[in-house]
Amino acid sequence: MNVTTIVENAIRKVLEVPENHPLNEGLLENGINSLRFIQLVIELELQLDIEFSDEYLSEDNLSTITIEEFSNYIIDNFGISNQG
Repeated sequence: MNVTTIVENAIRKVLEVPENHPLNEGLLENGINSLRFIQLVIELELQLDIEFSDEYLSEDNLSTITIEEFSNYIIDNFGISNQG
């Protein structure tokens, strides 16, 4: 499973929405608020065995980041392949 799919599935889990529910591009557009962002981060840390830096978990990041950018951050900073 690729990183983008893992991120999308984690968003669906945190938001409790069905797999066939289409997601918007931005995290905020999907209903991710600051509490749910932390839940999402914890979910991804557990699934991928990674740890996000505190600097990355800022409110500014949440307000502008897209699913693709979030996935690319994981790929670029944790050396996780997007294959699969």
